[in-house]
Amino acid sequence: MAFYKYGEDEFQLQAPEWLKEVFPALRTTENGAAMWVLGDEKDGYNAPGVSVLDMPPNYTLFKHAHPCYRFEIIVRGEMTNEDGVLLGPGDVMTAEPGEFYGPHTAGPEGCVTLEVFSALEGAFRVFEELPDGTKRETDARKEEMPETYEPIIRDTSKSKS
Repeated sequence: MAFYKYGEDEFQLQAPEWLKEVFPALRTTENGAAMWVLGDEKDGYNAPGVSVLDMPPNYTLFKHAHPCYRFEIIVRGEMTNEDGVLLGPGDVMTAEPGEFYGPHTAGPEGCVTLEVFSALEGAFRVFEELPDGTKRETDARKEEMPETYEPIIRDTSKSKS
């Protein structure tokens, strides 16, 4: 059985090598992006996946959607959702394929969530709504990023040795 300690570099950089190839497009390689594949490596992007989203204080995640089912649980801190509802540890959000959510804003202490995607490829395919109301799909595996995407910068000074 494998285990990973939160806050250590190995945790933040956890992902199969084939999956890490996507990280440069996310501009998170130097900061880490923990992702787990819930299946055999041969399943690749079709397998379910889990991402740890570690948002710094007051970070705003833009309004978007994914082409798969999504389950997210807050494990630390707080966030305010698009309806102005304050969510905290144990609170859950779900989204159907193509269902938009956000913006979500992390609280003053930041927010850590676990996002479960029914298909890992859905984590990288993002639908965004542009200011003129049109919708656009991007795919980080093709180095396409939404216009309103802001990378999450991890404070590496807090990592444990």
